[in-house]
Amino acid sequence: MKDRTSHRFAARTVAAVLSVGALAIPAQTALAASPPDAASTAPVTVADLADSSSAQQRWISEPDSRIALNPSHSQTDDARPKADNGLDTMFYADQQKRTTDGVVRNTFTQGEAPTSVPPVYDEGDASPLLSETFGEGTSSRWRSTNNGGTISATAQGGVVTPAPGTDWGAVGRDLTLDVDTDPVLLVSVAAAAKWALKIAPEGKGDIVVQNDVATTGTFAYDLKALGIPSGKATIKLFASGNGAATFRAVSVHARPAFVDDFSDLSAWRTNVQSNNGATIAPAASGHGATITSSSRDGFGAVARTVTVDLSASPVLTLAVGPLSTGSQWALKLTGTDGSGDFATIQNDTAATGVFSYDIAALTGRTGVQTFGVKLFSTKTPTPTSATFTRISFHGSNSWTQAPTAATNTWNPQSLDWTGTYGDAGSYSTRDVFVDADTVSRLVSPAGLRGGAPTLTGNFSDAASWDAAGRALTVTRDGFTRAVGFPADAQVLFFDTLAAASLGAGGTTAPTTSSRTWLALLPADRESAIGLGYAYGTGDAPARAAAASAVAGTDTSAVRAALDSRTQEWNDYLARVPAVTDFSLHAVDAVGVSPEAIRAIYYRAFVALAQTVVPPQPESGISHSQVATGKAATYNGGSARNRASASWDSLLGIQYLAYTEPDLAWDSLIGMLADVESDGGLNGESLPSRKAQTAWMLYSVTGDAEKLAQVYPAVKAHMTWSSEHLAWNIDSHFPGGGVSAADERDAEFVNSLAIDLQYAAQSARVLGRDADAEGFTTLRNTLLAQYQEWFFMPDGKAVQYYWTSRPDATYDQRKGTVNYVGTGLHLPGLTDGETAAIMARFDEEYDPSQQFAGTASDALKAPDAQFIAYGLLEHGQTRKAQVYLEATLRDITRTHKFSEVYQAGKNGAEPISRGESPTTFGMAHVIDNLWILNGFRSDEGTPTFVRLPGATGGVSGLNYLGRPLAVGIDGTQIALTGDAAGQPGVCDRVDATEGQSIALSTSCAPVTLSRTSVAAGEKVTLHASKLPASTPVRVELHSDPLLLGTATTTAEGTLDLEVTIPAGVETGAHTVVVTSGVASGQAGLAVTPAGTPGGDDGGTGGTPGSNGTPGAPAGSNGTSTGANGLASTGGDLLSVLLPGLMAAAALAAGLIVLRVSRRRAATADATHGSSRTGSAEHGE
Repeated sequence: MKDRTSHRFAARTVAAVLSVGALAIPAQTALAASPPDAASTAPVTVADLADSSSAQQRWISEPDSRIALNPSHSQTDDARPKADNGLDTMFYADQQKRTTDGVVRNTFTQGEAPTSVPPVYDEGDASPLLSETFGEGTSSRWRSTNNGGTISATAQGGVVTPAPGTDWGAVGRDLTLDVDTDPVLLVSVAAAAKWALKIAPEGKGDIVVQNDVATTGTFAYDLKALGIPSGKATIKLFASGNGAATFRAVSVHARPAFVDDFSDLSAWRTNVQSNNGATIAPAASGHGATITSSSRDGFGAVARTVTVDLSASPVLTLAVGPLSTGSQWALKLTGTDGSGDFATIQNDTAATGVFSYDIAALTGRTGVQTFGVKLFSTKTPTPTSATFTRISFHGSNSWTQAPTAATNTWNPQSLDWTGTYGDAGSYSTRDVFVDADTVSRLVSPAGLRGGAPTLTGNFSDAASWDAAGRALTVTRDGFTRAVGFPADAQVLFFDTLAAASLGAGGTTAPTTSSRTWLALLPADRESAIGLGYAYGTGDAPARAAAASAVAGTDTSAVRAALDSRTQEWNDYLARVPAVTDFSLHAVDAVGVSPEAIRAIYYRAFVALAQTVVPPQPESGISHSQVATGKAATYNGGSARNRASASWDSLLGIQYLAYTEPDLAWDSLIGMLADVESDGGLNGESLPSRKAQTAWMLYSVTGDAEKLAQVYPAVKAHMTWSSEHLAWNIDSHFPGGGVSAADERDAEFVNSLAIDLQYAAQSARVLGRDADAEGFTTLRNTLLAQYQEWFFMPDGKAVQYYWTSRPDATYDQRKGTVNYVGTGLHLPGLTDGETAAIMARFDEEYDPSQQFAGTASDALKAPDAQFIAYGLLEHGQTRKAQVYLEATLRDITRTHKFSEVYQAGKNGAEPISRGESPTTFGMAHVIDNLWILNGFRSDEGTPTFVRLPGATGGVSGLNYLGRPLAVGIDGTQIALTGDAAGQPGVCDRVDATEGQSIALSTSCAPVTLSRTSVAAGEKVTLHASKLPASTPVRVELHSDPLLLGTATTTAEGTLDLEVTIPAGVETGAHTVVVTSGVASGQAGLAVTPAGTPGGDDGGTGGTPGSNGTPGAPAGSNGTSTGANGLASTGGDLLSVLLPGLMAAAALAAGLIVLRVSRRRAATADATHGSSRTGSAEHGE
């Protein structure tokens, strides 16, 4: 093994020294905006981010609000825009996410509400040939035809009864059939001993449509297929088996656009999500199919794929029954492969009969759509069974109309929609936060003719209706919400959304069964529906929510709020660090434009701010949270930070610090407040990034007080984490049977070992050197454990080790390549060990594939970060660039900020899955772009890297509370801003391609009064850009000789006359000036004593810059000359941090600390020195 020095760790430590006491680069008390970079583009505004594409995100929020609009309902939620602009909401209360669906939807109505409801048995036929529901006048329409049968109308339907003393009888109704236009005969039977159905064409005998059967339900028959001719005929209903038969309905109508009568089950699949072993088979009656579930989970499902034009055939009608005793059924829509359920159409119910659902209205989808229909048999006792006899898609007789065309647009400040209703015109809506507790839907008609904008919404519990105040208030799940209606709106209430769409039976006040409201709004002026929210239940929250809702109906207030939000987000976007280059240089763009990357970058920062959850004091904590995803489903964090995963959220906090530093600190303080006395953080245990996050926030803001505030929790958690080195939910041992406590996960061990280095930095800044040594010792222990656990005897790198199963095979232990690949970023591994990890990565790496071939399974931001850093640190520059660009490109293609990304199957579009939206996806985009533009933020200390062909930069950054801008200028990195002007900071450094360079303070300009001098003579030096009023040493190198000491002026300058000792060897020397961590140098030629003096007025050195050194200025600092040798510990870094001087090198007149591509541990040489990738691994 080669003996390598940990340059990267040394660079971090030097950065820590920059901030210690009087030696520090002074931190600003408040962040200031960086001056604009000349190369940057015009400021981005909300108008630049507006997205009307079909892939747009649909959620928004505000950092000070508990409300999120359009949250995810599951990890496979369908988040596409909806034609009806259906709005769902999430409200945070008691650390729980309370979701309410269908809060408001857009539709359109013409004319007054109908007085009667069209039958559901006509399958959408607006003019069926026959539509009989056995109401008033039944006996006059039907006559006795066989054996004295009679019919009477009841609430349950038409009851056919045989004549007394007979066991069967029939009634008939005459009509003229047209089997080409209306071939479908549908009959629904509620109860019967037995029943039958026949048709008698005029002048001919009976044709059997259905023989005697006892089965009840709804049945459809194709008259043309049965050979029944068009013309006059009699439809006959029979009751037999010595009993009556009850018929709900009979209709004859046109064939629907899609129909499945379950006579052929080949389209139905059981290999679908939620199947749980359920089966589907022909029903025992011979009609339809029966789904049977024997699962202990109490449900099972089957599914089939349909392709339907939902604009022409928006309604799904399903005939259900019978059910086995205790059974229920349910209906969902799902993906084409039977997974990814995106809409629950019917929750568990024991009702049987015919049910119709407006799928276009319920899902917001229009046009030709392909999706899955999933049918469930549910409840207990098992087995459960449910029989289905017919499913169809057809047109609608609804009063409410779906738009003929609709456009949705996402903006940071609002969700916009425009719907067109054919010749009747159009109207638009905008959803906007009026304040933290109020959301309004602003409705703007545009030349509507003969109709009205009509909004509907659901409420799940009995509601309180204030007719005078125009507010509907609902309290549930620990919070209260209200809907406010404008004074000139007509408001009606219905039991269901389906009933509201038909229009008949609405009431002017809600009944105990009402669950849907409908509001007809003015067609000639703007109006608004207000949504008000309040935490808690009872009178006070109800009044507050109602007041907010009513205030949200004031259109002038809504317009003002919209203007305010627009300005707020424009101001925020101006604070986002500006990236110069959004181009892809190393991979095929596959149609991804720089503009698309630019948009997703700024949207990532908007999402970071919007994912902040304000304090929930009811849970005992007064801090904000950077949620894993405010609109995501995740809620597995610690007790008082349930929405915050202690991994995902930390990455979000790190980047939010650049735009909202106070919120970032507040969120970190709040999360770490849940660290318990033993150092544990309850909730889901995840790889550690706590210390890094604290260090990065300190590095950005310079706030040592807050660093000190979180430090005790960080310290305690480091020890706890070293004893919990895997996920705490379950073991990953294939097939199970191994305790989670026995598992060791390379991702966890590696993350903690790296995090301990950041903890040591924080300790040193806070003057806790003993703690820093303890962190280093623990880190070395983890390094040794990593080497022992995560390499097979043949040297192969793996992810898992189980203490109870040391005999586990490679296939059992190998894990996921991206989790193994994080080890590339771990200092201290041997060459052989690093090569083994690289080999795992190279097995999948393919520059031509999505995500560079590395996402066949799963790719997450924190792992991808460590891999990218590791590739750079091991000299794999081109590979790192390809990896960064490919992942950035393919995340952009998904249009989502997700927990996990994966390559599309068989060349399909890249996949986003897991929780969404999440901070992982946001951080991934930001970090990749910054590195591609020359800046690495992960070290805390600004670190720079130049990749092949890179020409970009990042402005608007901050370091220790001072503005900083980074630009790639040819082969150099140029720095501007107040941070670059601090003592000794190099504002321009040479950047070898692919090599990471930490911020250096070795560039204080030094000018000498002459360029050569005879030994024993004097020379006057001038230095500037040094710390103010700070001790300074002047030395002659290369063998250090102390020439003098002094104190800088209040302006950070020094003028000092020193004597070159008479015994100095002649030749080229360097005068080095050191004050704190700032230093500078100038070249000096020394000639033999007694020779003529060198040039007067010569120029000095130009350390680290192409600029001209400053001329002598300012008053002289107080000084003391010295001719003796400088002590070995004379360099200030060596005094403070023994052993780290090896990390610094004098090169080309410039002291820079370069992040080594071959990092080694700070452990002593025994760690890993005997491990050479041989069979020793894993012993």
